Amino acid sequence: MPETPDRERIRSLVHRYFELHSRRDWPGLSDMFTPDVTLIHPVYPKSSGRDAVGRFFIDYIPSRFPQYHEYASNVIVEENQAAAEWIFDVTLLDGQPATLTGITVLEFDGERIKTIKIFTDTKQLGNPPSVLSR
Repeated sequence: MPETPDRERIRSLVHRYFELHSRRDWPGLSDMFTPDVTLIHPVYPKSSGRDAVGRFFIDYIPSRFPQYHEYASNVIVEENQAAAEWIFDVTLLDGQPATLTGITVLEFDGERIKTIKIFTDTKQLGNPPSVLSR
């Protein structure tokens, strides 16, 4: 059975995840993941493994939003999972600012993220670009 860090430590890890994502620090973010990390997103193919999940952060997000900042406005921790309500302030491809919202559920194995499940209203995302093809 995986070791479960305490609630405050998980809460700190969740905020670090969002901070690294906003800074586009893929090496730092990747270090937070288990080797077999899984990403589930409403408009992006389910992905497993650091490299596959990395493509979401390195290719997909910047292809939709040239500038962005994301932060967790509310975090709830239960055992080895955290649900984070997030706000994603972005610049769209047409240069217009927008604010997206959603929830990310992170499952931890020790202090590493094992599963990322992102929930958002897909109407906020517009039409997914062609980078979705693997």
